[in-house]
Amino acid sequence: MSQIDRTTFNFGLHIVPIQNEFKDGGSQVVGLPNAGTNGGESIRPHPLVDLYAVHPASDDLTLGFALTTPFGLSTKYAEDHFVRYQGQFAELATYKLGPSVAYDVNSKLSIGAGVSAIYSDAKFDSVVDFGTIGFGLLGPATATALGLAPQGNDGKVSISADDWSLGWRVGALWRFDEDGHNRIGLNYRGKTSVDLDGDANYTVPTSAAALNATGAFADGNASSGLTYPEQIVLGGSHRIDDQWNFLWESAWTRWSRFNELRIAFDAPGQADSVTTENWRNTWRHAVGVSYQPNTDWILRTGFSFLRGTITQSQFTTPAIPLGNTYILGAGGSYKFDEDLSLHFGYVHEFIEDQSINRTSPTGDQLLGEFENYVGIISASVVYK
Repeated sequence: MSQIDRTTFNFGLHIVPIQNEFKDGGSQVVGLPNAGTNGGESIRPHPLVDLYAVHPASDDLTLGFALTTPFGLSTKYAEDHFVRYQGQFAELATYKLGPSVAYDVNSKLSIGAGVSAIYSDAKFDSVVDFGTIGFGLLGPATATALGLAPQGNDGKVSISADDWSLGWRVGALWRFDEDGHNRIGLNYRGKTSVDLDGDANYTVPTSAAALNATGAFADGNASSGLTYPEQIVLGGSHRIDDQWNFLWESAWTRWSRFNELRIAFDAPGQADSVTTENWRNTWRHAVGVSYQPNTDWILRTGFSFLRGTITQSQFTTPAIPLGNTYILGAGGSYKFDEDLSLHFGYVHEFIEDQSINRTSPTGDQLLGEFENYVGIISASVVYK
């Protein structure tokens, strides 16, 4: 913000097309072939917006405000898909808003800090194999007499929860020259603890009504703890000449905090749902260049590598089946006049296929490989 010399507003719109595909490798349910399908989902565009405002309050002090969507995921599969018993639909949307302040210590060094209120909204749907559960709880003879059979009496659970939390960040910027064309910056974002609270709603087939005698599948409250991890980002910009600029960035994120996803239910007789995650810390490295052919246009391109968080196939989940990711981006800016400019770009993520070999508590073994498509189409208008 210390580089901005006039009150500036930035409104951005981003469209994120997402597609998830799964290739079955012999998935089973209690030793029987999984009767699901590989039915692919059509590409789903997810719109996101952000808003920034920056105001130089004095020669040394700059104030800012931001509204962003910093974390999120969305995966959806057909209700008869192979993955249905381990997560048919999952979505996390976050909205972060809050102020920042930057202060010029001297002509070379600036420091900054900010706080944010973060709203998190999570949804999760999974098909429940009441037939298999019946065989395990009642025994094959009783279950068969009630008309229960593995994969033959499916129901559903839908969970929705949300929460507000508080986040913070600090940073510093060092300018090697007076005009700031050559600079290096460091940013630290602290962890944020989220206590999601909401409802769990079950759809239980009539044939499985006996399984709900203890209230194990009754509608009620559901809650889960989640931590958005610490992140350290170091980046720089180097002006090669009047037309060319070189940029780089490295980021470390402490995703090892995500050991498990535990959902607690208040219905009597209903145990916690625990999904082991065992994520690892990740690095992201990026380089880019910008080229300014004239006073109106700037063209940009760049490459980034993000190491995947999942270490072994037994920790892969249908909700977040992401491997190592290679990212290519290209875009540009057009300046209409000294006050108004348009920025645009496209990013394509080449995600390595991610294998899965995971067994659920009900005996469903999901075996296969995920392929994912993610693109980001962005545009923003900047008004000074």
